[in-house]
Amino acid sequence: MVRRNKVFFKVILIFLCVFFAGIFSASYIEAACPAAMTGDGASGNPCMITNCTQLQAMDDGLTLNYSLNNSINCSDTINWDSGAGFNPIGNYGGTTFSGSLDGRNYTISNFYINRPSTRCIALIIPNSNYPIIKNLGLVNVNITGQQSTGGISCEGNANLSRVFVTGTIHSTYAWVGGLGGCVQGWISDSYSTAKVLCDGQYETGGLVGTCSPIISNSYATGNVSSTQKVAGFISAATDVNVSNSFSTGSVTGSTGGFMYGGSQIKLIIYIGMIGRGIVQQIVIPGEIRDAQRLIVQLVVEFHIFIIRIMLQCPTGILMGFGAKGLMIFQY
Repeated sequence: MVRRNKVFFKVILIFLCVFFAGIFSASYIEAACPAAMTGDGASGNPCMITNCTQLQAMDDGLTLNYSLNNSINCSDTINWDSGAGFNPIGNYGGTTFSGSLDGRNYTISNFYINRPSTRCIALIIPNSNYPIIKNLGLVNVNITGQQSTGGISCEGNANLSRVFVTGTIHSTYAWVGGLGGCVQGWISDSYSTAKVLCDGQYETGGLVGTCSPIISNSYATGNVSSTQKVAGFISAATDVNVSNSFSTGSVTGSTGGFMYGGSQIKLIIYIGMIGRGIVQQIVIPGEIRDAQRLIVQLVVEFHIFIIRIMLQCPTGILMGFGAKGLMIFQY
């Protein structure tokens, strides 16, 4: 009887070992990085991308964390999918990207997408959890999409840090910008030199097309062209907060300027003598199309007395003398 019990318990033990080994194996397989990338997708051990095929395979692991192992040349994407090129990571209206991507200061070059009838076209289609894309450059891109087209992020909540885009971004409808079409999240220490074009009529910006990002230490220098609501930096933005940022590209369209406003634009003003560093934030409703309009709004609405304009440039920065000393308007 004792021997039978021992045999029985051994059988149960073997069964449990096999059962749990199967569970752990399945879990490991599910968490493994796609396309033979090294790593496991955890934040401390991200999937390492070495080529453009693995970059596209991010679509098979939308919750994982990724890093570039080296710079990637994606010139062959012009031949992918019968000429449609790279397919954005995530599915607009379905499962979107919720992981992270750290470029580790490497670049993705010659990246090609040609999907003129598809909404939300960019490298990433982010979800609502503000995925982080950082330390990444897209060089010499050629991207065409319909509504919500950008280089890094098309539409949704994303945090972009130390990223840049060069090349051409083209929308056949609306909401298009160098970094993103409609970005709601943080953008910091980033820039775009990309040419931005829109065949439609609305929300075209050198850095971001529209929505409500918080932007700092960023700039756009690419030329921007559309017919309406076009700006060198951001267009049709509601409650956007911009600081220490500028644009220099030429703007072709019915509005133009640094920013085309939505319901309100937050303006950062540095007031005080040189080196004093006094900062005041105010809100100006409506649109800021050029420096002259800005001066009028400041004088009339906020009773700021400007004695003489020292420097006026198309970068979103205006300097002058006021009653409290040197005044630098950054809009």
